[in-house]
Amino acid sequence: GQCNIDKFDVNTGVVLSSKTIQFPDGNFPTTIQSGDLTILPNGRMFAVLGNGTCRLYEITNYNTPGGIATATFLTTMPKDCYGIAYINGLLELTGMDFVGTCYYYDYNIAANTLGIEKAFQNGQAPIDNASLTPSLGCSKRLLSSTKINANTADLVYEIHAENLGNTILNNVN
Repeated sequence: GQCNIDKFDVNTGVVLSSKTIQFPDGNFPTTIQSGDLTILPNGRMFAVLGNGTCRLYEITNYNTPGGIATATFLTTMPKDCYGIAYINGLLELTGMDFVGTCYYYDYNIAANTLGIEKAFQNGQAPIDNASLTPSLGCSKRLLSSTKINANTADLVYEIHAENLGNTILNNVN
């Protein structure tokens, strides 16, 4: 019912910290060697784990000092899923049957609901949808304008940028 998760320096490979994850009784993953995890821009972590019986979990307390992390069971997947990504506000869980059929499910985090099975686009595989997906949403709103003369005005804008993908964005200018 437990496994370890390590935080490491991506540049050096040095393990910075380790933590134990406790899975709920009756809902242990069949394996932790099959599946995937994603961390949302707000820091929430989700994992899809298992083979034969695949389960979706939210992992809490994974990045705080001390204590153990907790895996909260969310649902059993209808089919095994090997990838998970956060895309457009939903989790996307991807899998394949290893004879040529790829599928995916959307999971609505807010409503705690799993969508229907969907077929992949022609020529695409699960890794195509569940790999790193940087995405930045940006909008601007005019707050005020002051006319200086016939050809000039001072404009004041508010700019809103939001990370819509499943990777941390750095050095956004």
